[in-house]
Amino acid sequence: TLVALGPLLLTVGLGMTSGYSAILLPQLLSETNGTLSIDPEQASWIASMAALPMATGCIFGGILTENLGRRSTHMLTCIPSIIGWLVISFAINTRMILTGRFITGFCVGMLAPATGVYIGETSEPRYRGFLLAGISFAVSLGLFLSHLLGTFLHWQTTAVICSSMPAISLILMLFVPESPFWLAQKGQLVKAEKSFYWCRGSSETAKKELTIILERQNLQSQEIERTLLEKFRELLVPEFFKPLGIITVYIVANQWAGVNAITFLHGIYHEGNHRRWSK
Repeated sequence: TLVALGPLLLTVGLGMTSGYSAILLPQLLSETNGTLSIDPEQASWIASMAALPMATGCIFGGILTENLGRRSTHMLTCIPSIIGWLVISFAINTRMILTGRFITGFCVGMLAPATGVYIGETSEPRYRGFLLAGISFAVSLGLFLSHLLGTFLHWQTTAVICSSMPAISLILMLFVPESPFWLAQKGQLVKAEKSFYWCRGSSETAKKELTIILERQNLQSQEIERTLLEKFRELLVPEFFKPLGIITVYIVANQWAGVNAITFLHGIYHEGNHRRWSK
C-alpha cells in the first residue's frame, strides 16, 4: 500500500489539472478589479491548453518508463508538475497561466503509462485489482478537490495547494524501491530480489513468484534478438489487437461524448446560467 500511495497522490494532483480550469475561468471572467482579465477566446485556450500536450506526454512517458524506470519516471514527473502549478499561482498575465497549464498537462500524459505499470508490478495479486482501480478514483478525487477548493478559495491559492500533491508524492517516492520487474529486465538481479522482497515480503508464495521472474529473465536474455518485422507480427495476434480495438472504441466514444468539455468548462456554463437566471 505504501508503494502505491506516492503514485496515487501524484495522480490526485494531476486529476486536479483537469478540473482546475472549471474554477479558474469563472473567477478570471468575473474579476473586475483584479490584475488579470480574459475574454472568451483566451478562456478557451486556457481550458484546452492542458489537453494539448497530453498525447506527446504519453509517448515521452512510455519511453522514460522503459528506459529510466517506473519509480524514476514518477519522481521526474513530480518536478515539472510542481513548477507548472507554481507558475500558475504566481501568474501575472495569461501567458504564464498558459505555460503552467501546458506543463501540468504534459505531466498528466507522462504519468499515464507509468502509474498502472508500477502499481501492477509492485503490488500483491490479491490487492492489485483494488489498487489499479484506485487510479481512476484518484483522478476523480483530484477533480472533486480542485472544484471544492476553488469554490471557497482564490484561484492562486488553489494552485499552491495543488502543487503540494506532487511535492508530497516526491517525498514518499524517495522511500520506496524501483519495480523489481524492471530491475530484472535490466539485468540487475540482486536489486530486483531486494526490491521484490521489500514490496511483497518473504512468504513462500512470494519466493516462488520471484523464482519464476528470474527464470523468465534468464530465458529472455538467452533469446536471439528478433527483427522489427518479427516483433510487428507478434502484435497481429487476436490476443493483442482485439482488446486494443475494444478499448480504442471505448475511448473514442468517451471523447466524442464531450467528457473533456464538461470537465474543463462546466464552471463557465454554470456561471453563464447563473447570470442568465439572475437577469
